[in-house]
Amino acid sequence: MTSFTMAIEDDGTNLAAHSRDISGCIASCATAEEVTFTLREENGDHLRILREIGEEVPVSHTCAAVIRILSSVTRFPSTLSIGLTRT
Repeated sequence: MTSFTMAIEDDGTNLAAHSRDISGCIASCATAEEVTFTLREENGDHLRILREIGEEVPVSHTCAAVIRILSSVTRFPSTLSIGLTRT
């Protein structure tokens, strides 16, 4: 099994998702569950096709970090809380 980091963006009317390491695959759905399922299926199909035609399958090089910044802070504090997920 291969893992890839997925980014989900809310444009106000829909959620869009993509994996930076897999070019050309995006999903747009109403809920996080739908967009996650759809992108997982699309990425799986894309990787399967690449293998079938003998193309190189991408390797995940992306990780994600969630940072929390207080809205009242005008400059970065000396300590910053970062949650890092590596896939």
